[in-house]
Amino acid sequence: MDFSAQLEKLRQQANETVASIQSASSETRDQLKQRIDQARVDANLALMDVKQQAGETSDQVQSKWAQGVLARRKSLPTCSRP
Repeated sequence: MDFSAQLEKLRQQANETVASIQSASSETRDQLKQRIDQARVDANLALMDVKQQAGETSDQVQSKWAQGVLARRKSLPTCSRP
């Protein structure tokens, strides 16, 4: 995901948050509690998603690094002993 897409997603989330705050001003205590609970669930799910993506990215980087090391070793001349 490029920077512009991330920025647009963040902008959209901010707009949703503002709309949510505005509508919350007329809700009952129970409705607010339910919205807060749902927001916590959503935040935890997003956090788990980010952690999974970070793990996958880490695995990819390690794999590419290992491939680079292997390619470098293959490109080095072999040394024969007398």
